[in-house]
Amino acid sequence: MSSTPHNPLLDPTDTPHGAIPFDRIELEHFVPALDRAIAEANAALDSVASSAEPPTFENSVQVIGEASDRVGRVLAVYFGLMGANSDDEFKALIETIGPKSSEFSSRVSFDPDLFRRVDAVHRNAANSSMNAEQRRLTELTHRGFVLSGALLDDEEKARLREINAALSQLQPKFSQNVLKATNAFLYHTDDEGELRGLPVAAIEAAAHKAKERGYESGWAFTLQDPSVAPILEYAESRALREKMARAKGAIAFGGEYDNTEILRRIATLFHEKANLLGFATHAELEIQERMADSVDEIRGFLNRIYEVARPVSVKELEELMEYARKIDGNDELRRWDYAYYARKLREEIYDFNEDSLRPYFKAESAISGVFSIAAKLYGIEFRQLNDVPLYHSDVTVYGVLDENGNELGLLYLDLFPRETKSGAAFTGRWRGQGLRDGAMQTPLLFIVANLTPSTPERPALLTPGEVDVLFHEFGHALHALLSKCTYGALASPNVYWDFVELPSQIMENWVREPEALDLFAKHYETGEAIPSEFARKLKETRKFHAGIRTVRRFAQEDLDLAWFASDPRSIDDIVPFEKKVTHRGSLFPDVPGSCLSTSFEHIFAANYSAGYYSYRWAEALEADAFSRFEEEGIFNQEVAASFRENILAQGNKEEPMVLFERFRGRKPDADALLRRLGLIVE
Repeated sequence: MSSTPHNPLLDPTDTPHGAIPFDRIELEHFVPALDRAIAEANAALDSVASSAEPPTFENSVQVIGEASDRVGRVLAVYFGLMGANSDDEFKALIETIGPKSSEFSSRVSFDPDLFRRVDAVHRNAANSSMNAEQRRLTELTHRGFVLSGALLDDEEKARLREINAALSQLQPKFSQNVLKATNAFLYHTDDEGELRGLPVAAIEAAAHKAKERGYESGWAFTLQDPSVAPILEYAESRALREKMARAKGAIAFGGEYDNTEILRRIATLFHEKANLLGFATHAELEIQERMADSVDEIRGFLNRIYEVARPVSVKELEELMEYARKIDGNDELRRWDYAYYARKLREEIYDFNEDSLRPYFKAESAISGVFSIAAKLYGIEFRQLNDVPLYHSDVTVYGVLDENGNELGLLYLDLFPRETKSGAAFTGRWRGQGLRDGAMQTPLLFIVANLTPSTPERPALLTPGEVDVLFHEFGHALHALLSKCTYGALASPNVYWDFVELPSQIMENWVREPEALDLFAKHYETGEAIPSEFARKLKETRKFHAGIRTVRRFAQEDLDLAWFASDPRSIDDIVPFEKKVTHRGSLFPDVPGSCLSTSFEHIFAANYSAGYYSYRWAEALEADAFSRFEEEGIFNQEVAASFRENILAQGNKEEPMVLFERFRGRKPDADALLRRLGLIVE
């Protein structure tokens, strides 16, 4: 009798720190690992479903969660690598993995015997000996069954199974098209005049890219942010700015990697799924697990911000147009003009150029800085590890220790662009915190970003905005590292989607605080600290064009709700539809050939469908939360301990509003964000 072949995705290994054995994982391991995990999970689920024992938390809810976790381990590695480092052959596995994953999820959700047992535990929760965390997990598990179709009849379940299977392939395909379309664009020039105005670092990077792509001379630009952003901000050539902006706005719109029909199908399937489950729209389904109580509440929240920001944006735009006329005779601003003239005006007002701060933000220094800030706030330590297998040579790994020297987990950093990774910035988990196989396990986290890379001429020097990205994603990682939950399904950051951005967005504040900058913002050549005047101006410029920046975000937020808070089947032509629903966030003339939806991965390929408002919602929460740090000290140990224990450590053990009020001592101040941006003054 032959034994089951060893599979590094599932079988115990001697990997240091319990890390993923990337050095042993091959492409051919994924499908067998998933098949085995599903078989083992199904065996456990069959045992629960057929059990004659009275249903309890331990023999029903907990076992179902553990069985699902077996499958989740394999999927976490696959989907993590798909976004971080994958070629076409790896991505093609989704055609097999997607349906298998979807079918397993349906098998759990649609099993009447499993639901019967969970329902019994849920109904008896108040009279049981379960602790608070077990009751919460039971409540959420029960809700998950219902929202996944447990109450549907057999015909409806069959259709929902088909919908889920289709989405499991369509959503990754959407992301793959965005990446491929992004990588397919390259603009090469030998005309040095086109480079006028660009920072030296951007020119050097473009020269390096040209050689990398096989050109003997000249400069090459891509649609990755470190390449295109300097052009839009600094290039004096309006033609070059226009070329790059048009290309950026047309990603996956037409051509070989067109996403128009894919996104229509995704939106239609989401809507049909919501209808099957008894909801009028996908948004109404999603709101069942959000802090916001209704779509009307979301619209009211956004409208309040718009009403305040719109008059300010009008005044700011008039001033910018007058400035463009004065210095260049430009009578009509287009999308590719805004960043250029706004940057010049900001420099004139503040006598300050953010790109000139790059030398103070060497990537290694920024990493050291965010680690130092976390140490001052929470007493934790980060130690680089050299004995952990990597999935790519660009990656560095850190062991994270608490104040007593106990390991909290591992953090993988993968911060610079390459063609095998997603163009987005995100934080993920190879493994979450919580009980697993009878023992408490620490999380394995990774941060993926696309920051300005090093060149042969200079190290990776970041803009303040890129440092924001690093701090933002690090906030997500902290949320997971400092989680203190028994059950992985409740562990941070498994929280409501309009709460999950609070820990990430609040971290960005320390990038704008002189006291924090003193810890790490040193000139990479001289070691000189960032001048206090620059540190002060960096914080002041947060209010520059706050009205315009606030209003422009409504294009994404309104588009999201337009797709998912109504019936998308009535949408005939996407471009006129977009123009109509994004009008209040569109401050400049339309650009023919552009389409936002086709590259809007957040809502069509990630978890932000009907939830893009979450960033703004969480930003309002974090503005209020950070005001307590401002009042009592940005490194105040009592405030930090309260934020750690009441927000970061709690995961989904309680409703988010309860956690926030416990930290802040009151309900959120709805106008905290508007005051911080200078949009209202009291």
